Amino acid sequence: MRELRNKIQVLPTGCAPIDTLLGGGLREGTVVEVAGETASGKTQLCLSAAATTAFRGEPVFYVDTTGSFAPERVVRMAQAEAAVTPLAGGSVRDGDPGLASRVLGCIHVTRAANVYELLAILDQLQAELQRQQQLQEAARQQLRQHQQLQQPSDDRSGPRLLVVDSVSALLSTVLGNNQHMQGTALLTTVGRTLKLLAEANAIAVLITNHVTSSGPMARGAGGGRDPGGDRSGGLAGGPVAGVSGLKPALGEQWRSQAHMRLQLSLDDSQSSGSGARLATLTASPLQNYEM
Repeated sequence: MRELRNKIQVLPTGCAPIDTLLGGGLREGTVVEVAGETASGKTQLCLSAAATTAFRGEPVFYVDTTGSFAPERVVRMAQAEAAVTPLAGGSVRDGDPGLASRVLGCIHVTRAANVYELLAILDQLQAELQRQQQLQEAARQQLRQHQQLQQPSDDRSGPRLLVVDSVSALLSTVLGNNQHMQGTALLTTVGRTLKLLAEANAIAVLITNHVTSSGPMARGAGGGRDPGGDRSGGLAGGPVAGVSGLKPALGEQWRSQAHMRLQLSLDDSQSSGSGARLATLTASPLQNYEM
């Protein structure tokens, strides 16, 4: 059981360079934020992580705030994963008609239209996980009384991966000037709740954020800059420095909410149709470097 536990401690995203950047993948008990412009690949990474985790038979809880969840894309990603995953005998899977239903069956998708719905969903998830933990502990105690529990077991239920795509789509709407105090309180509550879910339940949490200008030297207008994000405008090298003149939105109050922060950007050195993206680790216990 302990060996199985070690195997799922780090969940692959389905993108090897991103996994390398994160030190192996998405770590259970850790909140990873992915920030970037529109079309930089944030949702693609979320879908890939969900597909890869579900392909392994692990449950995923996916909160979709923008209507971007695409089951057909998840299935294609899982099929690509299956095509290169060796079977027990060393051969590779040659088509699996039941793959789509099994993968999608591992992913629970729910919609959140505003920050209050998001908090309600997260609170309900935490309450359900606590209830399940209490039931499991009661069952373990009964087994101990009958001397049937020989070794510690990893019988956790609930998701291994929690995805929220995106948090900024909901939080930016409550951070306007007229709602600043309430918006800041909601922002802090969302961050604290995500951390609690990750740390108390050993869940890998993946969230997405938009980007905003980090100063007067930011490059020209581009999609994805969050109109409700922080407009304080720190210079590169300061505490809010980002990538290519852009930084994650939602301001300083949000900056400490994620354990690790990854910023995606368009690769301007490549042709527009190449699909190339740059990923930079901007906050992590690991050494920062760029892929």
